[in-house]
Amino acid sequence: MTAGAAATQWPAGVAGAALRSFDPNLPYQPRLLTPNERSKADLYVFYSPRNLRVASITDALNFALGLKFEFDPHIAAYIERPCRLFLSARRHIDLSFWTRSHSGEECFHLAVPTSATVGTAGNDIAAKERDLLQQAVDRQGLKVKYVFEPELVREGEQISTYFRLLAYVQSSRRIVGRETLRNDIHSYLSTVERATFRQLHHILHRHDPRHVTAIVTLMIHDGAIRLSKTSPLSPDSFLEVEIGHGNP
Repeated sequence: MTAGAAATQWPAGVAGAALRSFDPNLPYQPRLLTPNERSKADLYVFYSPRNLRVASITDALNFALGLKFEFDPHIAAYIERPCRLFLSARRHIDLSFWTRSHSGEECFHLAVPTSATVGTAGNDIAAKERDLLQQAVDRQGLKVKYVFEPELVREGEQISTYFRLLAYVQSSRRIVGRETLRNDIHSYLSTVERATFRQLHHILHRHDPRHVTAIVTLMIHDGAIRLSKTSPLSPDSFLEVEIGHGNP
């Protein structure tokens, strides 16, 4: 169950095809990085199955948050660097993301590193320039959620799992007969309380085990299957059908 750097490579099914970096039907588009930013930034470029496009995310903190959105089945789309927040006439910052849920709710998100936070009287944390940020948010009439680095650090193991699963989700798009395999997986999991990757490989032995793993991760990505979070990702991780999810 290792994907490694393959998660940032193009899936073979889209290699050679025209890859888009934005969706013209959404209200925001990722701000294009300058050549200087691209050469100096900590840049993560990958094909996003959630957005059906190439995403280019700067900074590890933003990448971690982007992976959360990528594997959140409630999210219909997310956009990196959707717009700038103008703190003053001469100073601005990029908002990290814009998201739209399947219910239609929209929100901007700003990832705040620990270096830009301070403690509060209630033992909470807040952005050092929270008043300046809030004034800018109010002026521009935006709904912004602040995501602090410690929140993402606490979810580090789960975010690491998302990174490991990403390459499998990407590769699932090129599997011939994937809908049949998806139905087979759902049918079996519907008859048991839970099963592991290893058990599914055995039960569905007529299928390539790599294809079984890829389709299972696609179903996790879509919210049809829940992956147990009680232990690190492995062939013996438990899987179960997500109750209330309408389709396989």
